[in-house]
Amino acid sequence: GFVNSLSDLFHAADLMINPMQTGGGIKTKVIEALANNIKVVSTENGANGIYKDKIGEQLQIVADLDWDQFSKAIGLGMRMPMNWRSCEVGKLPSGAPVLVLHGALKEWCEARHLHALISLSDESDYALSYCIVQTVGPAAAALPPKS
Repeated sequence: GFVNSLSDLFHAADLMINPMQTGGGIKTKVIEALANNIKVVSTENGANGIYKDKIGEQLQIVADLDWDQFSKAIGLGMRMPMNWRSCEVGKLPSGAPVLVLHGALKEWCEARHLHALISLSDESDYALSYCIVQTVGPAAAALPPKS
C-alpha cells in the first residue's frame, strides 16, 4: 500500500534487507536506507553500483544466492523459529501485500511485537520486494531512541 512518508518507516527500522537477484542501476531504496543511518544487508546484485568502501559497516554484502549466509547476516540464521515454510506473502482486500506468518514463527514475532511491512514492485522482466520489520506498540516505546 501507499506510505505517506518513508522517513517514518526508516525511523522505526533497525535493518533493511535487500535480497535482490536481478535488475540494474543504482538501488535507490538501499541508498535511502543508508542515508537514514539504517544498516543494510544486501546481495551482491542488490548493492551493484554502491561503493562499499565509501559506506563502511552500514552495508553488508552477501554473495548472490547464498541464502544461508544471508540469513546469518540478518541475525536469524536458518534456525527456529525462522524457516521459509512459516512465512508467505498474502494480499489484503485493498490489494496491498502482507506478510502472513504461521506456527512458532508467528508466536515468536507476536511475543516481540514485531510487524512486517512489504513492498512489491515489478517490471516486464523483473520483480523485487522489500521487507521492513519494526517493533510496534508498547515494546517500541520501551526501545532507546535511535542515534
